Amino acid sequence: MIECIVGKMGSGKTKQLVDRLNSTVAQEKGNVLCIEKGKKLLTDVNYAVRLVDIEKYPISGYDQLFSFVCGLYAANFDTCSIFIDSLYKVAGCKDPAKIDQFILQLETFSEINNVKFGITISDDIENCPASIKKHL
Repeated sequence: MIECIVGKMGSGKTKQLVDRLNSTVAQEKGNVLCIEKGKKLLTDVNYAVRLVDIEKYPISGYDQLFSFVCGLYAANFDTCSIFIDSLYKVAGCKDPAKIDQFILQLETFSEINNVKFGITISDDIENCPASIKKHL
């Protein structure tokens, strides 16, 4: 399952993400991860959420980001949810064709491994590709 939170800057996406992270870690028995750029969520989320600062890793593009997600899961099979804050910033790319492929890969990964994904995207909903819109 993939759930996307889409909106312009200042629309409350981060607050929604923080609420979802905290409720997920309270309800789920597995580990909850959040990939972010920088350490902006450190003081807002429950200490049990594992925050991963993508700036510490040489990740560029959706193929590398997907491989990184797979590696995080492979390191801990108890992971039940993975969140990505600001997808365009984390991936360093806004190409709709590449986003479609990335979302398709996440859908397959989610089904096979029973991992839920939450993604925030700073953009107008009408600018997002169909692969994102179906997960709003």
